[in-house]
Amino acid sequence: MVDRLPEDQKARVSAVARRGAWTPLTQEEIDSQFVDDGLPEDTIVVVAQSSPIPRTPFAVRADMEPALKSQIRDALLAIQHDPELIARIGRWYEDPTEEVGLESLERFYDPVRETAQLLNLDLSAIQ
Repeated sequence: MVDRLPEDQKARVSAVARRGAWTPLTQEEIDSQFVDDGLPEDTIVVVAQSSPIPRTPFAVRADMEPALKSQIRDALLAIQHDPELIARIGRWYEDPTEEVGLESLERFYDPVRETAQLLNLDLSAIQ
């Protein structure tokens, strides 16, 4: 993501874009990037913002024992604190519920459901 580019990279990123993908922006904040006469033409800017788009999920069976679900969740979330493991497997998991202001991860996937509905897709038929 552009907000994670180091400041010394060749790509120029506006201060608004550097705030991060999870930061809700107002239209006024987005528009402010285009008023600043000091912003070079080749700067990466935010032109619009959608709802957060779900990343790769990790799912378990609904009828799995709650204690085992909790252990799996805790183990996956612990990966983000182990740089050596991240380097080996190339990924980590995080729980964005607080960051995006949701009660549960279930609501996080509403944009996928809404898109499927707009496209007349039956998600239960897709395997």
